[in-house]
Amino acid sequence: MKKVESSNFGWQALKFKSYKDYLGSYIWQSVRNQMIKIYPKCKDCGLKAKIVHHKHYHSLGNEKKRDLVTLCFNCHDWRHNKKTSYREN
Repeated sequence: MKKVESSNFGWQALKFKSYKDYLGSYIWQSVRNQMIKIYPKCKDCGLKAKIVHHKHYHSLGNEKKRDLVTLCFNCHDWRHNKKTSYREN
C-alpha cells in the first residue's frame, strides 16, 4: 500500500488526498458496483464476489475492466499473502 501512496497516480489528478479516499469516493464505488454486477463470482474460487481488486496500479482513477478482477474476501487476502487468509485448493 505504501508504494501506491507515494506514487503519482490518477487518483491524485482527481484531487483525492489518498488512495483510501479514492476507494471511498463515488467514482470508485460506481466502478466497483458495475464490476460486481457484471462479474458477481470470485474469479479464483467461484464464490460470491465482495471485492474488486486492482491487478495493477497503473490506471488508478481511469480503470478499465481488464485492470480489475472480482474476488471474495478469502481469495483477495490470499492474493495479498495475508497470514490470516484461508484458501482451499
